[in-house]
Amino acid sequence: MKIQITDQWLKGMGTQLCALSTFVHAGVREIEVGHMSIYNALTEFKQILGLDLDITITTAPLDDAMFPDDCFKLFSPYYKKPRTFNKKPYIGIACYDSKERIFDSSDKDLSYPKNKLYPLENYADIFSIVKRAGYDIVSLDSKDTTRTDKAWIIENLCECVIGYEGGVAHLCHMLDVPYIMLPWRKDGGLEQLLHLDNKTYFLNSVHELLNWINGDKHKLYDTINALNAGQGNNKFLNGMRGVIIDENIGLTDERGELIPIWFNDSEKKFFKNNIVDLKLGGK
Repeated sequence: MKIQITDQWLKGMGTQLCALSTFVHAGVREIEVGHMSIYNALTEFKQILGLDLDITITTAPLDDAMFPDDCFKLFSPYYKKPRTFNKKPYIGIACYDSKERIFDSSDKDLSYPKNKLYPLENYADIFSIVKRAGYDIVSLDSKDTTRTDKAWIIENLCECVIGYEGGVAHLCHMLDVPYIMLPWRKDGGLEQLLHLDNKTYFLNSVHELLNWINGDKHKLYDTINALNAGQGNNKFLNGMRGVIIDENIGLTDERGELIPIWFNDSEKKFFKNNIVDLKLGGK
C-alpha cells in the first residue's frame, strides 16, 4: 500500500514517529513526499528503527496527500525496535526541547511549550535522585545532536529516560526503552492518550518524583524494573479508564464527557480504509 504526505506536514519528531508507527501497523509499504525536510526526517527514522518502508520524494503533484496530525496513532500500537535487555549505566534526562528554552523558577510563563517543561531547579533535584540511585546521567536536549546519535545514546546507554511529554518520549517508546514522564504544568490531561505505551510511568506531579529522595531509596530502581516488564501505569491500557468511539470517530469517556481529540478528513479516510477495528493503542 502506498500513501502520500502533504508538503504542509512540517511536524515535530513525535508526530513523525507516531505516523510511522501507524503506517507500519496498517500495512503501508511506500510513502511518497514532496518536501525534502520531510523526506530526510522519515528516511533517518526508517534507518534508526529498521523499518521496512520505501520512502520516496517526488516533484509531481501529490493528488491524494494526507496530513497525519498529533493524535493519528491513537488506534495503533507503537512499533517497537527489538531490544537486547541488559543493564545500562545511564539515565537519560530530557529537560527542554532545546537549550534555548532553559528557565528558572522566577519565570512564570505557562504558555506553550513552557507549560510542559520545568524550571531548572526541578531538574537539578531530579539529577540528585538519579545520582543517589547509582546511575550516571546523560542529557538529551541539544539540537546539535543528530536524531541518529540521540537514538544511539538512548538505545545503547540508557536504562531509562526521565523527561517532559514530547518527541523524545515517543522515540523511547519505539526503541523499547522505559520512560518516566513529567506531566504538563498547565492545560494537560491528554498525556496518557498521546502515549499509549506500557513501559511508561506517568507521574502525578514533579513532587511525586522529588519525594523519592526522602522515601524508598530503591523506588527508582524498582520502577524501572517494573517498566521493563511492561508494568506501566497508563490508565487506558490497564483498564482503569475507558473510551467510547462513535461512528464519526469522536471520543467520549465512560461518563459521557467529550475528550478533546479530533481527526481531519484525511485521517478519517485512512482509518476507514486501513484500520478495521478502532481500539486505543490498536489492542
